[in-house]
Amino acid sequence: NEYYLGTAWNHMFTSTLQNIEQLLVKADELNSPRYIGIAKVIKAYMFSQYVDVYGEIPFSEANKKSKGI
Repeated sequence: NEYYLGTAWNHMFTSTLQNIEQLLVKADELNSPRYIGIAKVIKAYMFSQYVDVYGEIPFSEANKKSKGI
């Protein structure tokens, strides 16, 4: 169903990816390599799932709305 695919896509980029990026920043500030590793694994898994569903998706440009990308 296209509604569910669109909702999943929007949720990934408006919520999940932002939360992971916040976790990476906070873990770096606290010098917590375990949480950095956890966040990177979750981010990689999330992108692998979306590539399986949608095909090619933006990776290096993802979650950079605040930078004008």
